[in-house]
Amino acid sequence: NTCAWDNTGVQAVKPEKVNCWDNFVFNTNTCAWDNTGVQAAKPEKVNCWDNFVFNTNTCAWDNIGVQATQPEKVNCWDTFVFNTNTCTWDNTGVQAVKPEKVNCWDNFVFNTNTCAWDNTGVQAVKPEKVNCWDTFVFNTSSCAWDNTGVQAVKPEKVDCWDTFVFNSNTCAWDNTGVQAVKPEKVNCWDNFVFNSSTCAWNNTGVQAAKPEKVNCWDNFVFNTNTCAWNNTGVQAAKPEKVNCWDNFVFNTNTCAWDNTGVQATQPEKVNCWDNFVFNTNTCAWDNTGVQTVKPEKVNCWDNFVFNTNTCAWDNTGVQAVKPEKVNCWDNFVFNSNTCAWVNTGVQAAQPSKVNCWDNFVFNTNTCAWDNTGVQAVKPEKVNCWDNFVFNRNTCAWDNMGVQASKPAKVNCWDTFVFNTNTCAWDNTGVQAVKPEKVDCWDTFVFNRNTCAWDNTGVQAVKPEKVNCWDNFVFNTNTCAWDNIGVQATQPEKVNCWDTFVFNTNTCTWDNTGVQAVKPEKVNCWDNFVFNTNTCAWDNTGVQAVKPEKV
Repeated sequence: NTCAWDNTGVQAVKPEKVNCWDNFVFNTNTCAWDNTGVQAAKPEKVNCWDNFVFNTNTCAWDNIGVQATQPEKVNCWDTFVFNTNTCTWDNTGVQAVKPEKVNCWDNFVFNTNTCAWDNTGVQAVKPEKVNCWDTFVFNTSSCAWDNTGVQAVKPEKVDCWDTFVFNSNTCAWDNTGVQAVKPEKVNCWDNFVFNSSTCAWNNTGVQAAKPEKVNCWDNFVFNTNTCAWNNTGVQAAKPEKVNCWDNFVFNTNTCAWDNTGVQATQPEKVNCWDNFVFNTNTCAWDNTGVQTVKPEKVNCWDNFVFNTNTCAWDNTGVQAVKPEKVNCWDNFVFNSNTCAWVNTGVQAAQPSKVNCWDNFVFNTNTCAWDNTGVQAVKPEKVNCWDNFVFNRNTCAWDNMGVQASKPAKVNCWDTFVFNTNTCAWDNTGVQAVKPEKVDCWDTFVFNRNTCAWDNTGVQAVKPEKVNCWDNFVFNTNTCAWDNIGVQATQPEKVNCWDTFVFNTNTCTWDNTGVQAVKPEKVNCWDNFVFNTNTCAWDNTGVQAVKPEKV
């Protein structure tokens, strides 16, 4: 129509801001919009509770962190101190330890008004007796009165007639049973024995069997008075002795007395003076020989010894030789009463101790007592607390020093080790170091029961999607879920008829535009060409010029 060059180029539309800091500047070199905007840097924390969140409205970082409010006391002993490491209030208060029971009925109840343990326990009252055998003893294990009394066990029958009835007055079992009367004897051998099975008297007596002969003269006759067999046989009388050595032995074969005695043989001499004569009274050989009398001493050293060869007394005594001195104080004088040399010398008396360590030893050279005792050397210290004091009773150095008692734990991590340099207990225990955060949500709180750091932090829950393009990724810097999902950019038109509509089901842009249908020719010269500028079919056909007449 215009038969001229149409400029169909159009500058790209300036993009809409996605982020508040976006700043689009047209780049004539790349013929595109450059985003020169930059998000402001996140500030550093000043306080442990600082929490910076980016505000897309003001395009700045807002500090939404607030120091946790000091908790109200729940327990009377609570003492809250703010911990800048964990950014929480630590309860450093500790409830007073519950006292140990002294009595089983003790019941300690914590009094929140006085913040102390009250003993509300009372011992149970001792019960009254119901039965005569009741015996109440307080049981400190069950904390109750145990009835340790037991009714006496009903006795087992000893006799078949026993009948036991409990007597509540004497608190014992009375035996009211009586045994049946024993029958009178008819025969001398009758023997009534009580049968505890039938509870009656059985006659177990039987006439004794006639004995077998033991001796050749035995003759047995039954005696109803003694209820026994009497032996009326008599052994022949033993003969009288004629000689002192006679020995009559009864011969059961011949039923007579045999003389087995023989006169004793005269003994051999043992001593030179022995003289044996037979004595018919004692029926033995008497020794009538006598040894000559031992002579009287003239000198104290006389010693008469009988000589069996000469049958006389020899004087073998000799005066004792004067002893040599053994001790420096010895002085020997002969004593005719004791017939010995008497040492009249006397050692000087041992001196009395002045000091407990005195030790007197006799000096045989000087014939005097030397004091060799020396006080024991004071011991060197083995332990830092040693304190040696000399004891004159035991004559030894007593260690009066005592090691200091090991302190009680205040903190769960306390570990007391004795320091021999300072002579005191050093606390080498150290509270476990607070762990470094592994995850941004980690919150470590010290647990005094387990003496360890408990991680009470929990990761924030991942948000639900609102838009199909939402994609939540956890940001370990902000410790929050960032939505890094971005709606797909609307495509640039390729064709003028393109019309893009966002499909929330497929989360993509659908092209709903359609090219206009090419018109049908009306004239033969019609030539329809699609115009991408107007997005319509232009008819570029022209009727041929009518020729000039020739």
